Amino acid sequence: MYKTILVETDLEQGRRIVEELTRRQVSITAAFWYHYEEEDDWKLVVSPDFEDKGPKAIYTTISSMLSELASNSKDPLRFSLEQILLVSPYSLLYKMVRDYSGQRYGPVREGPALDSYIYKMS
Repeated sequence: MYKTILVETDLEQGRRIVEELTRRQVSITAAFWYHYEEEDDWKLVVSPDFEDKGPKAIYTTISSMLSELASNSKDPLRFSLEQILLVSPYSLLYKMVRDYSGQRYGPVREGPALDSYIYKMS
């Protein structure tokens, strides 16, 4: 089976979303693209700090942010909420990607690892 690939547009849009979430003071432990083989699709996985806000509040923030970015007249973002998955830093997915990043301790550099592309991981 052939795997869909991430293209530069995907990487730029993901980076833009991560930067915007940071600008909106959503504390992010990790952000990375991950390929889901069953769906043959990529999701932008974000691991925010759930202690201050629950997942519902963060999804609401992301949804309104995506709407605002889509209506930007200079550079509209074409990205749906279904492409984003929130996970805990204690999730198996987070731990697996972290282990395969080559860095078990300390921050991980941006770049590919396993079936993922990492923007940020602490």
